[in-house]
Amino acid sequence: MFPALPRTAPGAHSGSGVRLAARSRRFWLIVASIPFGVMLSIALQTRPAVPVASDSNIRSVSAATILRLEEEQRGLKDALRTLRAQVAEAQQDATARRTQLSGLSSEIAAQKAAAGLTDVRGPGVRVTLDDSQSRTVPVGTDPNLLLVHDYDLRDVVSLLWSSGAEAIAINGQRLVNTTSIYCVGSTILINDTRLSPPYVVEAAGPAALQSALADPAALARFKGLVRQYGLGLSVAPADVTVPAYDGRMASRSVVALES
Repeated sequence: MFPALPRTAPGAHSGSGVRLAARSRRFWLIVASIPFGVMLSIALQTRPAVPVASDSNIRSVSAATILRLEEEQRGLKDALRTLRAQVAEAQQDATARRTQLSGLSSEIAAQKAAAGLTDVRGPGVRVTLDDSQSRTVPVGTDPNLLLVHDYDLRDVVSLLWSSGAEAIAINGQRLVNTTSIYCVGSTILINDTRLSPPYVVEAAGPAALQSALADPAALARFKGLVRQYGLGLSVAPADVTVPAYDGRMASRSVVALES
């Protein structure tokens, strides 16, 4: 007789079979994946590497960039030198123009002053001439002797010019080289402007003006009339303002005569 085999529960053989089947599948999966892994490893090893720039290529690119930048720098420096030269030339031209304009302005100012077209302020002298205040005329006396005439003013003006006067005005009328002093009846006209006494002559200039007027020999005729008929005459130093000439500018023309 054969020995009796142990009896197992009804579901024991089925559980063991499932575990054996799972282990078998894992084994064959591992076996099947070995060739795939070998092939993948070979493929990775034989894949061409990404090309990397060599040191010589990098140096050549850097040298070309440096040369290009240096060339651009030289061009910019040349342009800068050109611009600086143009600026210096423009500044020299501007300076020359300013110098020329300054010279012209000075010349114009000098000509205007010489023509009496500018005010003159400074020390000088004030001379006042007036008609006689006498209410009666002595018998046998020419009444004109009691009045200030154009030639009396011309004598005073001539004395002042010869003594160094820089500018002269009579009752605010500036005397210039075209000014005339003359009588129309008993009225004195200066620069075509009618004046009336008293006649105030203001002259800018040195102290010699007052000394010249104080000289007994100067204006001797008028000073005699002052003593005899009471005409007015006063001389005093003063800070004067001789106004600019504002009258008509006379024009002169030259006509050639046919020979």
